[in-house]
Amino acid sequence: MTFAYSHSWLGRGDAVPLASNLPLDEQWHDGEAVTTYFDNLLPEGSVRDFVARALQVSTGNVFALLERFGGDTAGALALLPQGQLPSPKPRYLPMTHEAVHKCFASSRGIPINLAGGEARIALAGAQDKMAVFIAPTGAMAIPLGDAPSSHIVKPSMDHRAHLPQTAINEALVMGLAAAIGLDVAPVRYAPELDAAVIARYDRQWVAICNACTRTTCAKPWVLSLGGSTNPREGRRCPCVALQ
Repeated sequence: MTFAYSHSWLGRGDAVPLASNLPLDEQWHDGEAVTTYFDNLLPEGSVRDFVARALQVSTGNVFALLERFGGDTAGALALLPQGQLPSPKPRYLPMTHEAVHKCFASSRGIPINLAGGEARIALAGAQDKMAVFIAPTGAMAIPLGDAPSSHIVKPSMDHRAHLPQTAINEALVMGLAAAIGLDVAPVRYAPELDAAVIARYDRQWVAICNACTRTTCAKPWVLSLGGSTNPREGRRCPCVALQ
């Protein structure tokens, strides 16, 4: 796997590198630094095994996994197939709590069979989790394409008897950390999901419309799997799908 920054990105005054060992320059990067960075955007352990089997690809085929699930990753990145541009408007599929439960039961929280393959979200780590968008009204939805998520849902690990009530424990510990002044992401326990619901620290809420004053969370730029980096233009509104 090789990677290079586009000239348009290098020419921006606010350009930042993906990582400290992938500096901003015109050369093609390869080797362990590239593979490790992109590999760490994907699930680990049994969750990756499950996803790879469902897609009928090797667990080591980082490119194929990101091509399918790189639309909403950790940090400010969306990875898109070559030639595909960021969506002018984010698209979301409304989800009930029952539908979220079913997704965890059937596919470890990874929306493999959802919306005809348009749900392209995956999170790093070995624990089951799901990236969702929660509107200011409380409505929950699954991001489609490169639409950003705003929260992470992490259910209790009931399949591990030696780790009971993990969702409550995570919410409690994070709440205690916040109470003593540590800078942690806001977390709440959702009993209807038996899950910890965590606000993403790598998303920011921005105003989207002078007329309606609504807000949405956003990622500042996207990365084409073909190699070019493109700034995300404008501000986008999720209100169409989440009235």
